[in-house]
Amino acid sequence: MKYIVTLFLILITLAPAQKRYLVSPNNEAFPINPNETAAQVMKNLLSEKAPKSAALCDNATFGYDPIHFTPNSQFTAAHKDALAMWFIAPATGTIDTFYWFGGSINGALDSLVFFRIHRSRITPTDGPGVTYPYGCQNWGYWYNSNDLDQQVGAFPEDATDTTWISTMKSPYVTFPPMSDEIWGSGGMPAISHPFAINSIDLSILDKPIVQKNDVFWVSLRMNSIPQPSELGGDQTTFLNLDNNGGAAVPSRAWKFYEHDRGPSYCGGEATPKRGWIARGGPTGDSTSSYAWSWWYSMTVTTDLPPTITEPTPLTHTTSSSARQVVVEIEDCNAERPDSAGVASAKVLFSLNHGSTWDSVSMSLIGGNSWRGNLPGLTGTATMTYKITAYDLTGNRTVTSERSYRTFPLQNQYYSLDTNATYNWQSINTLGEKLTDWFDRSPFASTLPQDNGTAGPIDIGFAFPFFGDTVRYAWVGVNGALTLSVDESDTIDVYPDILHCNEGTATLPSNCNPQNYVAPFVYDFTVWPALPDGQGHGAVFYQNEPTKFIVEWYKVGNYNDIGDSLTTFEIILDKTDSSITFQYQNMGIDGIEYNAFAGLQKDNTSKWFATHILGSPAELKPRNNKAYKFTPVAPLGVNDEHLTLPVATTLMQNYPNPFNPTTDIHYTISDVGTRRTVYTRLKIYNVLGNEVATLVNEVKSLGEYTAHWDASSFPSGVYYYRLQAGNYVQTRKMLLTK
Repeated sequence: MKYIVTLFLILITLAPAQKRYLVSPNNEAFPINPNETAAQVMKNLLSEKAPKSAALCDNATFGYDPIHFTPNSQFTAAHKDALAMWFIAPATGTIDTFYWFGGSINGALDSLVFFRIHRSRITPTDGPGVTYPYGCQNWGYWYNSNDLDQQVGAFPEDATDTTWISTMKSPYVTFPPMSDEIWGSGGMPAISHPFAINSIDLSILDKPIVQKNDVFWVSLRMNSIPQPSELGGDQTTFLNLDNNGGAAVPSRAWKFYEHDRGPSYCGGEATPKRGWIARGGPTGDSTSSYAWSWWYSMTVTTDLPPTITEPTPLTHTTSSSARQVVVEIEDCNAERPDSAGVASAKVLFSLNHGSTWDSVSMSLIGGNSWRGNLPGLTGTATMTYKITAYDLTGNRTVTSERSYRTFPLQNQYYSLDTNATYNWQSINTLGEKLTDWFDRSPFASTLPQDNGTAGPIDIGFAFPFFGDTVRYAWVGVNGALTLSVDESDTIDVYPDILHCNEGTATLPSNCNPQNYVAPFVYDFTVWPALPDGQGHGAVFYQNEPTKFIVEWYKVGNYNDIGDSLTTFEIILDKTDSSITFQYQNMGIDGIEYNAFAGLQKDNTSKWFATHILGSPAELKPRNNKAYKFTPVAPLGVNDEHLTLPVATTLMQNYPNPFNPTTDIHYTISDVGTRRTVYTRLKIYNVLGNEVATLVNEVKSLGEYTAHWDASSFPSGVYYYRLQAGNYVQTRKMLLTK
């Protein structure tokens, strides 16, 4: 990311610190030599071309700093707002210095924030996403008659009435997220510089002492005028990361709102309430999380658990092969340095969001590096993994969970050609410009050129989509369209975020619409510009005899006014029923890490994801690149309705290889004047012996799926043979156990 370059220059200005440990919110910590500052440790790491761990524990680094956890977004705090995050002390000792990474702007009065530490009542076992629904959740506040704005109090010492006011939907009642203040004297002022590492030295008061496993609450509140302020004024931003970047689950990031806010989806509501809100993560549910780019240093007096760093986390891939996990593991023992050391490490993993965890042992491969192998995946699958390590004294560390998915280049519906010929078809001169936008999103406004939809548009011919026939398109500003059978079937392109729980930035998801064609979904805006200046370019469409084309031409990036180059298109081709995504210019570097692409008929089985938040790298949208989806079994269509299959067809089983079950899809066409045909589908081993009969009956014309459970059969090659009238075809499949 571009702002990391700024960090390279800023870090050298940090003040020296005494011997201590840098600690992250996910309970990781690292020591600093007596004659070395935290800034010097980070500077040394930044000067290296790739992250690596030094041989000695004294030089190891950990934390939610941008070296190990790259921020990927920023949060805004306005008039009297506050940000907070809870931490678990990794050892007994004193907290010495606290650090935070400022965002792009600081509109706080005199650039000041007020820092304080409380004892936290929110813990890993009690709080939003654990004992309460949703990870993102309205929580509550105290009444404060001295607040001249909204009469709300963020902290117990500010309250004029100690009664806690819960803002969560009934029947749930919340509790105060923190109790006693342990440092700050009601809020210690500190300057927060934009796009810089900021710090506060806690020795200006008595340093707070924490015991191992204490949970404490750290907050920064914006300095603001006491009187009511225009909503959204005095904005100050702070960098953060999500669980894909290593943030711990459940989420530890919180925000206090002086005013009711919106639009911002949280806890099943589009308008967050005033008071404290658990900010959850990108999906709003309990499976994702945010963490502010905050960390602290401490002088410890007890043993620390091992620290684990994964320099290169595994991301989505098109490969089904086994994958290696390589981490750096170090151990420090302040009480007994001779007892420091890593005893063992394992990779824990779970498939497809299952509740059980398997494990594989890791081996030491040199220095502090440990390696473990995760098994390969079949078909479209999700691997979730985490690392656990024990030191010589029995202390254990478990990292945050990370996940990746496999993206096969073919499923039972479509085949993806990643080397399709790039043949840009510009329509921004002769095509029809879309201007009649409407906005029915939960955040509907009078400016539909932000999140709006346009349609219906007759694409000019009937078109097959996951076996159905569609005729009309609904085009969205944000880089996607939907398809409907009838022009009265309005399908909003904007996600239905108030009635879903699977996240908006992924496929499949019950948040995103049906019949979804998404070449590059992002927060775009088109001309005319919004009041804040966002808005460039336009969206065009064009009907041709055998093609329907939609082009997003130099559309505006809502998050970067200067980015006005992004141009891409969709081509629906009647001749082969294909869908092509073409990318002419992908705008600024990094935009793809907040975007996704693919097809979705529904969120259960009829979908095909190609790109989710920056990976797989091999399917990343690139300048002058085309990706083409072609139906695995093309369906004949006319201009009225879907016809029967044009030919009897036996398709490749899916998944393949498989263990232990697979599906075999086939179609039966008209045979002469008959509308039925006797059909047999049998399985044979490599010796030609029949081992199973899946179908042996008269079948009507249509599409069918046969399911084979090979649990009782040994691994190996098998053949399946379809006979329907005079049609006979045999295919090969592989059972792996």
